Amino acid sequence: MASSQNAAAICEADKAAAVGRLMLGQISDLEDYFGVARLDYSSLPRRMRRSGARDVRGRMEAELGKFCRNNFEGMTVAALAKLYDASVPHLKTSGVFALGLQQFVANYAGVKDKTLGDAPQYATVVMSVRGLEFLFPEYWLASDLRMAIKLLMSDIEPVDQQWNLSRFASCSCIASCFGLLEGFLNGLVWEAAQVGLASHANLTAKQREILAEPTRPTLRDKLLNVPVILTGSSLPKMDELDRLIDKAKRFRDSLTHPSPFAAPTGYGGYDKLEHFYSINRIVAVAIMVDALAVMDAIFRHIGRTKPRWFEEILTDCNTLLDMPTAVSEGRA
Repeated sequence: MASSQNAAAICEADKAAAVGRLMLGQISDLEDYFGVARLDYSSLPRRMRRSGARDVRGRMEAELGKFCRNNFEGMTVAALAKLYDASVPHLKTSGVFALGLQQFVANYAGVKDKTLGDAPQYATVVMSVRGLEFLFPEYWLASDLRMAIKLLMSDIEPVDQQWNLSRFASCSCIASCFGLLEGFLNGLVWEAAQVGLASHANLTAKQREILAEPTRPTLRDKLLNVPVILTGSSLPKMDELDRLIDKAKRFRDSLTHPSPFAAPTGYGGYDKLEHFYSINRIVAVAIMVDALAVMDAIFRHIGRTKPRWFEEILTDCNTLLDMPTAVSEGRA
């Protein structure tokens, strides 16, 4: 009985230790991670089981215990071992194990604020050879946008590829801007729904729809209504907001849904291919400047501190605008 208990304890601790190492980014080859589950602990010699049991107690009290205390609330070795078992099938399939933060907390343990950083409550807990990450759409799309900005700032070689790469960077910039804007608004809608704002009597039918079925309303609807839902008042009139809704969105839609057919009359009846082929560095930067201005205005309107991912984009954008190139026309 004691030997089987020792074997089970060693197995549990090894699984927990493997999860800890993966979270810390200390495993570069997932085969090392999977190897823990393939060991037959019950067949180990008695002396190895006894020394293994002592090692278990040492790791539980030292490495694993410290790791759990530093990063989580109520995490145990047993919970880490359970997390190992849940992660293996996903890691074998895609190299990534992803779980919503709220489900992670319900199934395993709470996450300390310092570990979570500025990730929101709708973040996803992601484990891979990159370590433990708390990802959310705004972070990912902000990273994409920063890469597009870096491309726009770079001296592209060889010269005969400059136009193609500039076009690619410009398209990526527009797509990332609108994705970031929509992810940002959807995050605010999620937070509003969590605190029960849908029950407020002063909301319009459209605002209730946004909270009840957030995937149905258009970006225009969200831009105009989310600030009202959160504060009771609309954003001040902004030329940047008007341009995003009336002009910039045509470039985004022509890029996302390219077609030789004109847009429906109800959406302006504009020539999609004309907009598709007109995308360049100046257009992309102008759209980015307006999108960032609108998000900045929303942060101020709702009294929210601007997160690091947004401040980093502002810094990169201002660096780009300060370059002595035609990109500066994006200020207009």
